[in-house]
Amino acid sequence: WLKTLFPETFGWFDIRNGIDYILTANLLASIVQFLLLTPEMRMKFTFDKALLRRMLRYSLPLLVLGVAGILNQTVDKIIFPWVYPDKAEAYTQLGIYGQNFKIAVIMVMFTQAFRYAFEPFIFARNKEGDGNRQAYADAT
Repeated sequence: WLKTLFPETFGWFDIRNGIDYILTANLLASIVQFLLLTPEMRMKFTFDKALLRRMLRYSLPLLVLGVAGILNQTVDKIIFPWVYPDKAEAYTQLGIYGQNFKIAVIMVMFTQAFRYAFEPFIFARNKEGDGNRQAYADAT
C-alpha cells in the first residue's frame, strides 16, 4: 500500500523478499539492543585457558556422540533416493517415509513425557513398600 502511495520512498521494497526483511529487522533490532545494553553489562571479559580445557575435555565426547546421533537419524533420508532407480518414485517414497518418521517422533515424545512423569512417581512409591505394586500394575 505504501509502495503504491509513495513509490519513490519505498521503491526498494519487494514483496517476494518478505522473510528476508523479517530476518534483517530481527538482526538489526538485536544489534541495536546489544549496543544499548553494553553500558549496563559492565563485565570484564577474561580468558581462562584451564577452564576452557576442562570444558572441552568434558564436551568433546558429547559433541562426537551428538554428531553421530544426528547422522544416524538423517543419513537414511540422504541415501534414500539412491535406493530406487526411478527418482520420482524415490522422492514420493521418501516423502511418505519422512511423514511416518515424524509420526514416530511424536509418539516417542509422548512416551518420554509419560516416562519422565511416571518413573519418579514409581520410585517414590517404591520406598514406601509393597503397596506400590498395584499402582505399577494399574499404570502399565
